[in-house]
Amino acid sequence: MELSFASWHGLGNDYVIVSSVECAHLSSELLAVAICDRRRGIGADGMLLVSEPTDSPGEFRIFNADGSEAELCGNGLRCAAAMWADRLGIDDLRMTSAVGTHTAHVRAVDTHVWQVEMDLAPVVLEPSCEICVGEETIQVHRAIAGNPHAVVLVDEVSESGRLAVIAAAVRSSIMFDRGVNVHLACRTDHGHVSMWSDERGVGAVEACATGAAAVAVIVSGAQSNAASTWSVRMPGGTLKMTLPSDGGSVHMAGPAERICSGFWNPPANATL
Repeated sequence: MELSFASWHGLGNDYVIVSSVECAHLSSELLAVAICDRRRGIGADGMLLVSEPTDSPGEFRIFNADGSEAELCGNGLRCAAAMWADRLGIDDLRMTSAVGTHTAHVRAVDTHVWQVEMDLAPVVLEPSCEICVGEETIQVHRAIAGNPHAVVLVDEVSESGRLAVIAAAVRSSIMFDRGVNVHLACRTDHGHVSMWSDERGVGAVEACATGAAAVAVIVSGAQSNAASTWSVRMPGGTLKMTLPSDGGSVHMAGPAERICSGFWNPPANATL
């Protein structure tokens, strides 16, 4: 059989989007591993399993490149919202993930590029902990932004080269035995922060929107006279995060870009 797909990216975080209806007879986990393979599949950081938003919200599920399912993915949400807005000729829509319903406003800004403003999820801070990295002890800030995040605040942008070592040390801790997205963050100016991310099930990525939400909340709480809107700069680009005063969902604004679409032959072992 041939499976229709669309390939999109949000700030370099790329996804293959497929229909949950068309893939109903396939193993989502095995399909994600095969379709995300950058040599034998289409290639992506993750697979999005979606259904069309109508009068009710569209379905949104995210599977990492290793086949594991995540609770939420902000860059993927923007891509799915932009895809449906373009296909259906609408500006506003809703998508439902494992953690709730997300309202989006979409506008075209260039050929194959859309700007998406969208609700993510509330960020819940958890007690921080200390992790040993070699002979150094570092403080790790913990947060849930729909999915789990571990954030290490650094003083210099040059410290970003330590991401892989720190991510490995964090994930080896019993505190994160279910996996976690690991980020280094450096506050560069009032309302501005730089961030580097290593996602569970994927590895180093160009951007992480839920991580950007977690970092904005953590840095905001660590600073006096904190801004309610933060520009979070990542290797793939910048997202704007607006923090609510009532503890509700963080609001993100950023681009989504279509790469290509077509048909692909899923492997036989993915059939249920």
